[in-house]
Amino acid sequence: MRDLIRHLPSDVHPIVACPGLWDEPLPRMLVEAGIERIDGPAWRPHRLPAWQAAADFLSSAHAVRMLKQTVQAVKPDVVHANSFPAAVLMSMSGLRVPWLWQARDVHIGRRFIVPVAGRCPRIVAISQTVADFVTRTAPRGARRMQVIFNGLDIDGVRAAARTNESLRDQLRLPPSTPLVGVAAQLVPWKRLDVFLRAIPGLLDTGAHFVILGSDLFGEHGRLANDLEQLASSLNITKRLHWLGYLDHAEPILSQLDVYFHTATDEPLGRVLLEAMALGIPCVAANRAGPAEIFRHRETGLLYEAGDPLAAGQAVRTLLEDVPLRSQLASAAQEDIAARFTAERMSTEFSTLYRSMLA
Repeated sequence: MRDLIRHLPSDVHPIVACPGLWDEPLPRMLVEAGIERIDGPAWRPHRLPAWQAAADFLSSAHAVRMLKQTVQAVKPDVVHANSFPAAVLMSMSGLRVPWLWQARDVHIGRRFIVPVAGRCPRIVAISQTVADFVTRTAPRGARRMQVIFNGLDIDGVRAAARTNESLRDQLRLPPSTPLVGVAAQLVPWKRLDVFLRAIPGLLDTGAHFVILGSDLFGEHGRLANDLEQLASSLNITKRLHWLGYLDHAEPILSQLDVYFHTATDEPLGRVLLEAMALGIPCVAANRAGPAEIFRHRETGLLYEAGDPLAAGQAVRTLLEDVPLRSQLASAAQEDIAARFTAERMSTEFSTLYRSMLA
């Protein structure tokens, strides 16, 4: 959202309605980026457990009222629902204003998607994977669907990656130690078990492995413990480093030798785009978003989804074949500049906004 807003044409004036005090992460980011911000409804339904999700939907009335007041006060030409909860509130509001839902997820229940897709004037999917999921789940949304790939502020990513802090020094490793890493929420579909199960077959490479991320929304409390127990049973704890949640992952990504993505149902994979922009060769599963991003052995290596042995072999290939690493990294950077820029994304959205007004 930040990258989209920063690159919109000057005649498009964005106002972001978001909850939170000025010093909380999202409001602070908007202020630092010079983006106009007003207070918006604070409402996000939990996915799990089921009773909590149901209770959250029952408590949505206040958020809907607040959204209606906000829209009536601002009088926008177009409302861009930047998340599924925002789209749910818009679909419940009855507001007669052009609006779109930017669909980013393939892990939403049918009972939630169908009413939103049926009422939403326009749906913008961040990938063909997401578009297929939404239209398969709610066929009525197909005629209002459009794909606009997420874009990246490439210069911003590279600037954020600049650091004088050595990750190897922080981990007390020799400067020549190969580093393989992943950045992911601790949720089941990220398949971090594949990451862990691939490590035993790579111990002879001398590599160390880093995981960035946490259970951001507190919906999978046992998973972190399960993953730690798995790592212990595999006898890989001395090579494995849990770095937790970081506001900015770019300084860590930029110091990896290989980025090893294990999600099997990734809607797109923004962190893959960031790694590519930083010149880090990537390994990912050959389905969903990564299969749309990469061309196998041209801009990245793809492996059979869910297969730790195949995944480990792909990582080994990059660790041992330095010319291939360099070739893939260079081609990936060129591909990012051609297909996944924030400028391209913002141009496509501004064109869509105007077509909605017409």
